[in-house]
Amino acid sequence: MQIPKKYVKIDGKLGLNPEYKAFMDAQRRKEEAEAAAAEEPEESEDEASDSEDEAQDAAPNCEHTVFGHDNSADGKFASVAGGSRNKASGEMATVSGGVQNKATAIKATIAGGFHNVASKPKATVSGGAHNQANGVESTVSGGKQNKAQANFTTVSGGTKNRAVGGVSAIGGGMSNVTRGRAATVSGGIRNEALGKFSTVAGGRDNEAPGEFATVLGGDQNEASGNFSIAMGRKAEAKHDRCCVINCADGDNSAPSQNSNEFRVKANTFAICIDGVEVVINRKNIKGFAKLIKDSDEIMEMLEDQEKQIRSLKRRLNRLED
Repeated sequence: MQIPKKYVKIDGKLGLNPEYKAFMDAQRRKEEAEAAAAEEPEESEDEASDSEDEAQDAAPNCEHTVFGHDNSADGKFASVAGGSRNKASGEMATVSGGVQNKATAIKATIAGGFHNVASKPKATVSGGAHNQANGVESTVSGGKQNKAQANFTTVSGGTKNRAVGGVSAIGGGMSNVTRGRAATVSGGIRNEALGKFSTVAGGRDNEAPGEFATVLGGDQNEASGNFSIAMGRKAEAKHDRCCVINCADGDNSAPSQNSNEFRVKANTFAICIDGVEVVINRKNIKGFAKLIKDSDEIMEMLEDQEKQIRSLKRRLNRLED
């Protein structure tokens, strides 16, 4: 067995490694037990058999299991498999190892790590440090200072993430929050999925307050309309069922104007169909806008021209006859 490091950083300070202390205490107890056994006279087979029978008759009905150093398993059928200063106070709760972990609810589980808490039924913390699974059947897989606070929530990793809405999930990253029910933040930094069934796929400082709203990534985007979509930088999908994409240079935002709208803000807009490409940019956007604005008038002119052409054809046909 590998000897743990004697000194490690705990909460940013160098101190005696609790695992090293536990290891050395276990070694000391083992040596003392071996020394005591060597001094005791050997028992005959009959005496040994009698001693075992007496021990079994005198043994209490054991309902918990504890190993390691300074651990406790106070819950019925609770167990602590190792580590130091761990507590399994919930019924059928389990702490497999680590330091200062607490499984306080029925069937709560902590696999290891440092200073983790599983406080609700069937909650699980797989590892890491200072993580909390505070909802029923909630899970924190690892990382640091993550919280799965509502029922059936999941934080897969990262640091300082909080799954607050029921059945919500955070894949990783840092300082992300899911407040809406069944909301998802896949990763990134300081992203918030606030609406029911909302999603932020990644990026930084994005938020999705609308129900079923989605931010696909980027920076400082907002999808506040229901069923809205935002992507790029400072895209603001504020109306229901709108999609806003901001790919333009500069620091200006691109807010939606109407519901059911598809809005793109960019320096260049290109359309390519069957090898034919049309590019709209700063040079021709005014002409394109005028074309769209005057389209009704142009269509009327074309219709008049068609009428004139048909009239001329009829005259030519009469002359030929």
